[in-house]
Amino acid sequence: MKFEKKDGSCVRISDSPEVEGSLGTVLANIDLLSIQIEAELSSKFATFEATMNNHFSMLESSLNNKLNQLEKSVATLTKSNKRKCSS
Repeated sequence: MKFEKKDGSCVRISDSPEVEGSLGTVLANIDLLSIQIEAELSSKFATFEATMNNHFSMLESSLNNKLNQLEKSVATLTKSNKRKCSS
């Protein structure tokens, strides 16, 4: 059995059933681990995304409240200033 290495060279591994069986087990374990890692990362990202969306919603709400307060203050000051100028 031959495998190509990253550098392009080949390495030959014994064709014995024991080696092939062990290699198959290792590859199956790698596949299983990669599936588990992907699931874990997916779950963590979903939690992170939900948390960030929640934070952004709260921030947006807070900023909208501040903007509304500011608009009311400007309107009040404008009315007050008009009265002073009229007097």
